Amino acid sequence: MQPTIAKVYAQALYYTALEQEVLDQVHQGACYMVDCFAQTPHLVAYLNSPLVNHQAKAEACRKLLMGHSPLLANFLLLALRRERSTLLCTMVEQFLIFYKAKQHQCTARVTSAHPLTKPLKKALTAHIQQLTQCQEVVLATELDPSLLGGYILAVDGKQLDASLRTAIRQLRYLWQGSEKH
Repeated sequence: MQPTIAKVYAQALYYTALEQEVLDQVHQGACYMVDCFAQTPHLVAYLNSPLVNHQAKAEACRKLLMGHSPLLANFLLLALRRERSTLLCTMVEQFLIFYKAKQHQCTARVTSAHPLTKPLKKALTAHIQQLTQCQEVVLATELDPSLLGGYILAVDGKQLDASLRTAIRQLRYLWQGSEKH
């Protein structure tokens, strides 16, 4: 239910920004916030903490968005007043997903054990475009040697784990399950 609430808030923010003709400004502020959340896990924990009062969270959001979109700041303050602080990150991420969908863009994050070659990136991008109907795919890559091989693909909230690590775990689980019988 919580992701649904976040989507409703995100869509409301999108259409309000569109109506007020500040969509690009809100988009830039949302991108900034996602970067801040990713780089500062303490901030997310602070905003999610039930021990921190509403005023302190509101002040943190005001400082975070100083010089950015007033509409986005007001939106976050409204969410805080409605006791939705645990959904702030999800709301902003959902806004970006909604924004990109309306712009026919999507972001794909590929985590692999080894660097992707240019031909593989091109083929993966074309496949994602075909699956999602996105005209523009932004491909973000990460390396994680613990995957052993294969990849994990995440596109706009959906994830496909085709890593060797997960395949081995699944085989181990099946093997252990068959030994019990």
